[in-house]
Amino acid sequence: MPGFTFLCSPGGEHNGAKFSRSLDELLHDERYRRETVYESGAVRLSLTRYPEYPVVILDEPDYLVVVEGHVYGCTGADLRADVLALARDMFDDDAGTAVRIRSWLERHDGAFVVLAREKRTGGWAFLNDTLARLPVYAYQDGSRFCLSREIMFFPRYADALSLDRAAVAHYLLFGFPLGGRTLLEGVRRLPAATLVRCHPPTGDVHRQTLHRFDLRGNDVSRRAADVVEDLVSSFTAACQRQADPDGHNVMSLSGGLDSRTVAAGLLAAGSRFNAVTFDDGRGSASIDAVRARELADSMKLHWELVNLPPPTGREVRQIFNIKGGLVSSAMASDIRFLDHIEKRFGRNVTFFSGDGGDKVLPDLRPPRRLTSPRAVARYVTSQFRVMPPAMVADLTGISQERILEQVEAQVASYPEESPDQKYIHFMFYEHGVNWLFEGEDRNRSAVWNATPFYDQSFFRQVMSCSWEQKKNHRLYAAFLARLSPPAAAIADATRGGVVTSSAYRRRLSLITLVSRYPSLAQRLRDIRRPGRSYPAASPIIQCIARRNRRCEAMSDYLNPRALDRVAAHPGKLTQQALHNLLDITTLIEFITGSPDTLADFADAEFK
Repeated sequence: MPGFTFLCSPGGEHNGAKFSRSLDELLHDERYRRETVYESGAVRLSLTRYPEYPVVILDEPDYLVVVEGHVYGCTGADLRADVLALARDMFDDDAGTAVRIRSWLERHDGAFVVLAREKRTGGWAFLNDTLARLPVYAYQDGSRFCLSREIMFFPRYADALSLDRAAVAHYLLFGFPLGGRTLLEGVRRLPAATLVRCHPPTGDVHRQTLHRFDLRGNDVSRRAADVVEDLVSSFTAACQRQADPDGHNVMSLSGGLDSRTVAAGLLAAGSRFNAVTFDDGRGSASIDAVRARELADSMKLHWELVNLPPPTGREVRQIFNIKGGLVSSAMASDIRFLDHIEKRFGRNVTFFSGDGGDKVLPDLRPPRRLTSPRAVARYVTSQFRVMPPAMVADLTGISQERILEQVEAQVASYPEESPDQKYIHFMFYEHGVNWLFEGEDRNRSAVWNATPFYDQSFFRQVMSCSWEQKKNHRLYAAFLARLSPPAAAIADATRGGVVTSSAYRRRLSLITLVSRYPSLAQRLRDIRRPGRSYPAASPIIQCIARRNRRCEAMSDYLNPRALDRVAAHPGKLTQQALHNLLDITTLIEFITGSPDTLADFADAEFK
């Protein structure tokens, strides 16, 4: 990923050559460069990025400030004044400091991180936005403290870093680690709106989380028509703020609801953009392409279809180097798509996606009543599992009961009181932030990624709407129909049917009913998607099997006999589950310094 890496090591106890070399290995293509922003005996701050990636550096008399990302609606002199005011508060210790910083965050929308150095004291401070839109990872080893946007910096620089065994189990189960965990032991993803202060002479680090959104959806006082009008106005304004005013905008248009809603918002805002749809030859993508063409014709968009060949081992390796397994290799075809966007439009574009629409406009309540954290843990484990828990236990050596206890403990730690609210927390922060945000961030390795669904003003408004208003996409249908009648009139490629129709609502009611019984829902999904695994002769299975034979360290984390059983009978697992297993074995090889088996499959098509 492009972005900053900050290392504080009191007494200069760090290897400067290794620090630089580790970052040089993270220059993901020929246009990336490493820049040294600050260097002293105790502190190093560097950037790895391509020229168009947004970073502002302010070297002022009292402060050195780095702003990575975008603070929307705030540029030039306004940004300088606002950021310097923020920097002063980041180093204050009076009683009102937290209130002032929280107020600053609530007034400034965007996807950003701010690092500041107070020149008088030599202290450093860090702050991210209210949703942690740019993932930042932290690691502390004794007095040595590191923050980085590059997850793969840590195994390159830190000595003897190991995998987090619980996170491996969660990843195989869900496709993402839970809470602040990453796949690396001791490396944590920072929560949103977190202020970190670091005092280099002593190595003291203080962290404080300053803001949390209310996801209760408890505003039932307003008429639906008034709610829709306000949401349309707020969403259109968000599109206008995020879009490049000179028209350097690209919309990734699928056949679902979320991307067409963003396209409609951009049109309503008067923003010029090109819409692009990719087809990788698989059935679901082909349906998306058909619906996207209908949308483009109906909405009169500048649109093109990109036919992508299957990804090879090179793209699988590239997505691993960028995200270290936090984005599945199943998404390797996106690397080819981003390459096309870069070559066709350049890197100086804003790349819009529909990410977030599935989290802010639908009803996130559980389909059935949940009475305890244990019940929530059982339900999400059944409903969202990628790999059967018994197979996760077989592979990792962690019992099913222990895995369930870990999920339950995570659910119990959520600040919400009721089990239903804890489920909503899981849906947004685990399935959303820990999984989907990482996918968006992968896009930023090539171009800047934006989505108006997470605009702070719109997000606050839409998340205060009652869940009953959102039930069966009623609010979504009214919102889209008001925003763009042509967009609302095209069938949804994901669920089939037109979102404003009664038949669509009945379909969602049936989906909700079936979702009350996860095992039944899983059997129905299996019936709908036959042939969803990989044969034993496929490159992904051959790569896993070859690793199991070659890499002695594999047994430190995974059961070799269980891996043999997977390789012999891969049809028991979905393609997604097999990709997740491939990602874990790739990471094991990397951190243990084992030979790179994936290199044997560089030209093989992973399909």
